[in-house]
Amino acid sequence: MEIVILNALAKARANGAKEVGGFAGGVRGDELNTLEKGDKFVIPEDYKVLEQTIPNSNRKTQFIIVDVDGVAKNFYPSSLQKNLPEYNEAGEKTGARLKTHGEVCDWFKKQPTIDGAMKKLKGCTLEITDITPGLTLVYGSTVGETRETGFMTVDFAAGSKKPE
Repeated sequence: MEIVILNALAKARANGAKEVGGFAGGVRGDELNTLEKGDKFVIPEDYKVLEQTIPNSNRKTQFIIVDVDGVAKNFYPSSLQKNLPEYNEAGEKTGARLKTHGEVCDWFKKQPTIDGAMKKLKGCTLEITDITPGLTLVYGSTVGETRETGFMTVDFAAGSKKPE
């Protein structure tokens, strides 16, 4: 395992993350996503699944740590299947849905479990080819409070192996 990932694992554990045996459908908050357009990373063969409670919440988040050009970033597999209602500035539903896109997302959404899908993605190189902003409701809001959320387009990088 690369040193950048080992150091990030130690930091995550120091901040309360616990290693778990596999993905169990944990959710995440968008504020935790640090991936950017143009990021490319390999899903490590030996990744560790980490789980952490989202601050000011009883929800759990599950993630792995990936190396993006020497920088450790958290990767939340549930972000590959994001699908939320769109809201306008007044906090009202528009009737449209905001979704993730791309070859990886399309494949991922067809898999029966997050854990199984992630095991099949080991060794694949993913690329964030676009991030489209959209207004969504703040989790737990009862007054139509919105925020801008990014919806990724994730593709297999050129020359990457693909899951079977």
